[in-house]
Amino acid sequence: MAVLVGASFAVAQLTSHGADPASTGNAAPATQLPAMRATPVTAFAGLTAAAGEPELPSLKTLRPRAGTAVPAPGPFDSRLQFTSLGFDGAAVHAKVRVTSDVSDLLDFSARAGFYDASGRLIGTGTWTYHLDEAQPDGQAATTVDGHPNELEAFRVPVPANVKGRAVSAAVGVTVLVNE
Repeated sequence: MAVLVGASFAVAQLTSHGADPASTGNAAPATQLPAMRATPVTAFAGLTAAAGEPELPSLKTLRPRAGTAVPAPGPFDSRLQFTSLGFDGAAVHAKVRVTSDVSDLLDFSARAGFYDASGRLIGTGTWTYHLDEAQPDGQAATTVDGHPNELEAFRVPVPANVKGRAVSAAVGVTVLVNE
């Protein structure tokens, strides 16, 4: 029992006077630590931040026929499939099925180009989706051939400055983020 009491006293001494058993309990004044930034900053040499929305260069090379909407080639073509792609004069609309082997859709942007009767690109618009975890959409990922399958419907209206002149459209995906 005396050994147990002695060991408890030694632990109490180490706890109250630091790790040095020879410590007298007189601690040196605390050293001032350098000020911490409120937000961490990461820099990548030679990398500049984006200045605007992602562009889809293929929109400038397409010439869709009047009354139609076509897919615009983009960086995520191997991970998705368009269905129900159409143009009604007021907007381009489609559904995109994410077919890659990941699950929940986190961020998604569709970039649309609108064309006049001569096939010239006269305006663009963007539709963007951001997952709001506080407001689940109730759409559960289904599985096709063992891969999660997300379907996202969207509509990109014709910009006001080209209404009445846009006769066709093209659309592609510029942002696709999923788990």
